[in-house]
Amino acid sequence: MDRKCGIFLIICSIVCIAISGCLKHSGHVGGARSVAKSEFAASGPMISTDCIVTFYDDQSNSYISEQRHRIFPSSSAVMIEATEPEGKYEWGLSNGVFNVMMGDPVKLPVALCSSEIARAIVLAVSARGGFLGDKAGVMGDPVSIAGRMYQPIDMYAGDDSPVSQKVYREISSNQIDWVEIRNSDNNALIAARSYNVRNLADSGKVMPSSIDIYNTDSSGRPSNRIMNIEYKSFELLPTM
Repeated sequence: MDRKCGIFLIICSIVCIAISGCLKHSGHVGGARSVAKSEFAASGPMISTDCIVTFYDDQSNSYISEQRHRIFPSSSAVMIEATEPEGKYEWGLSNGVFNVMMGDPVKLPVALCSSEIARAIVLAVSARGGFLGDKAGVMGDPVSIAGRMYQPIDMYAGDDSPVSQKVYREISSNQIDWVEIRNSDNNALIAARSYNVRNLADSGKVMPSSIDIYNTDSSGRPSNRIMNIEYKSFELLPTM
């Protein structure tokens, strides 16, 4: 091998490593802090799930993560576990706060999980599964999403919270299969669609086995898909 070929191969290797790193990590997790697992607080029934999460970047590259989600609809909380090349991670949302319980927050794949995505997962599962109960809020004027008419409903996100949450109930089926999360602190705006529902044992509730998460435009219309979640198994348990 001559010297020019050797230099070329070295440059190609560096570029490949850089691309791989950019796909996995796009910086630290905004707003997250490292805390002890004991600070995670949730109560009520828990949906324990195993899933495959696929993240899509702006160039249509994908990154796949196997995760375990423990979702607490009545507490609006979720605990997420994943084993990535850098090690094991645990992060979660409880009492409206997003924290990292295990793993270095700086190395956490920010594209795979954030406060907004965690909220979208909890709200999508709760709304589609019939767990909202009396949490429904103010209804807005009907809007069209993907050619179907929906009734938007504002959901309570906490006193003085920078986050606003909205669910969309399809008028013809009376089912909620779209949710929207806005965060005025970082201008994040995402939407999630839940589908492929399955029964949760004899509970009278259902579980969406698929969730797609999208970036949205300023009006809240979904644009490019950034994540797909496929739940392989799930079980409804009385408590944590």
